[in-house]
Amino acid sequence: MSSERIIPMLLARGTPEDIERPDMVIQKKYDGSRIIVIKDKNSIRMHTRSWKNEISGFYPEVISELKKIPDGIYDAELAFFNSSGEDTLLTVLSPPDSDARIGLTPKLMIFDILVLEGRDIKVLPFEERQHLLVKILKDKGYTHIEKVITITKNKTEYFNKLGTRKAEGAVLKRLGSKYEENIRSKDWLKVKFSEDDDVVIIGCTIGKNARAATFGALMLGQYDSTGKIVYIGKTSGFTNDGLQVLIAKMKPLIISTPIVKDKIPDVQWWVKPKLVAKVKFFERTEDLKLRNPDFIELRTDKMPKDCILPEES
Repeated sequence: MSSERIIPMLLARGTPEDIERPDMVIQKKYDGSRIIVIKDKNSIRMHTRSWKNEISGFYPEVISELKKIPDGIYDAELAFFNSSGEDTLLTVLSPPDSDARIGLTPKLMIFDILVLEGRDIKVLPFEERQHLLVKILKDKGYTHIEKVITITKNKTEYFNKLGTRKAEGAVLKRLGSKYEENIRSKDWLKVKFSEDDDVVIIGCTIGKNARAATFGALMLGQYDSTGKIVYIGKTSGFTNDGLQVLIAKMKPLIISTPIVKDKIPDVQWWVKPKLVAKVKFFERTEDLKLRNPDFIELRTDKMPKDCILPEES
């Protein structure tokens, strides 16, 4: 099977009004990381979306179950579930023995299939590819792999239930559509309860109390049309392991000159704008600052110059 990089199909933005379109079905958007699985008779590889990390060694329990399904290329979301069955944010690069993974069950939520036993099936209609996944995964008693459920009726009711469970959102997929690599197609629409965006880390604030030995919050920026970084707020929401990773990444980038002119209290470090993070937030204020942002992960597949203010994009 080809070892060439797979660039997955991407999501366009949708609205709640799109949910009841008769040509659309709905799936839950899990709070995880996009994974492409390539399985053949010689190996099983789990690549992150950026293709920079192959993570099969981190997930022996997932690999054990993937060995039981047919060879192919699968598109999925790797998510972590707590004892209540809710998915929770965690980087896929967390080692199996890390504190962050205690009490969480990793599960590969498979939502599409590109190749099955050597046959390219991307051109098959969406519903036919889903039928194949049902046959492959249904009633097999797996713990660490599962097909994402597709809802065809009462879609708005299902979407609203996801909101009450604090889900990230939902994905709408058009019946009859094919799988198109590296295309941001309107055949797949994301509808979210909260927004997310990519931002540049420009520094951090002084930590207090339990965080006195690390740092408080990350200071964030995005570029305007003139190429100038604009301060858009601060974020927290890190695990202990995550704090250490961020400190190690920031220390070599420390500079003495402020990146922005905003008067930000308790600045611990300013850093060169080299690190990109993904954050989620409730909304933007009128001056484009993020309201209640939470750190999700560092991104290695985006450049700082890709982090652009929305009015400039």
